Amino acid sequence: VLAERYSGPNAVEKVSLAYVVAPYNAVPIVALRKNFFVEEGLAVEEVRASFVGYVFQGLVDNQIDTLFGAETPGVFVALKGGKYSILAKHEQNSNDLILISRKDSEIASIKDLVGKKVGLPFTSVSHYHLSRLLKESNIDQSKVIFVDLAPQNMASALDHGDVDAVFVWEPISSKIISGLGPKIDFFIPQTSWMMNVYSSKKFGENKNAQEKLLRALLKADKFIKENPQEAIQIVAKEINLDYATLEKIWSRWDFTLEEFTESQVMQDQAQWVVSAGLVNSTKIPDFQSMVDSQAVRQVLAQRK
Repeated sequence: VLAERYSGPNAVEKVSLAYVVAPYNAVPIVALRKNFFVEEGLAVEEVRASFVGYVFQGLVDNQIDTLFGAETPGVFVALKGGKYSILAKHEQNSNDLILISRKDSEIASIKDLVGKKVGLPFTSVSHYHLSRLLKESNIDQSKVIFVDLAPQNMASALDHGDVDAVFVWEPISSKIISGLGPKIDFFIPQTSWMMNVYSSKKFGENKNAQEKLLRALLKADKFIKENPQEAIQIVAKEINLDYATLEKIWSRWDFTLEEFTESQVMQDQAQWVVSAGLVNSTKIPDFQSMVDSQAVRQVLAQRK
């Protein structure tokens, strides 16, 4: 995990922020690089991870104030007893998960995964959606070998034949496709998932800092909509992907800071986790009780 500190003349409150450097996090990335947090009086400590599931416990333990993550990691953490709140939703995407396979594995569809090893981070959206896709294709999940694999190790694992395929988000997918070229095939199944702003219990008590954070994100949201080319440039530089590649796929992500209303989605995923026996708990958390919309409602009501 890499942490960097940003501050300014008006930065009077410190807040730690965990996220993955990926296009779906354009809102926090733009807020950081355009100094919107500094304008709101926040000194931000960045905590970067290749998958937020690796640092989510830090949020639960009050070592990290806020975290930008998809719904699935939050579901697993809650099922294990982790406490947090959901402040807002900042992105919804379509088809940002790509199934990349070794050409010699002859995988052209979900049904071709039977008997194959597929690398993905356990407890991630990749984990949930591949399980869902197998079920929709009437394939017994036990016939596909899931391999817990960190995103940064996927290219090497594919190249060396440790796995037959990987299922992952951008920019990892584009970098693998570009790097391995003729050695791989890929296809994009239908998926959709969201990105939320999670808060630690400690940060949840600081409504003033929450409003500052969300105002900065709202500025970034507006900037992305009004200056898409510059926003793409900022994100492309941050994720180390060329502008043309990112511009071509930019429409996959809908960046809108809004109130979180997707509790049922998390309830449904929790039911899947329990049914699949992936956690010891059988009690489904009440995700609606974890939603704290006070700050985002205030910020949205005051927007210019």
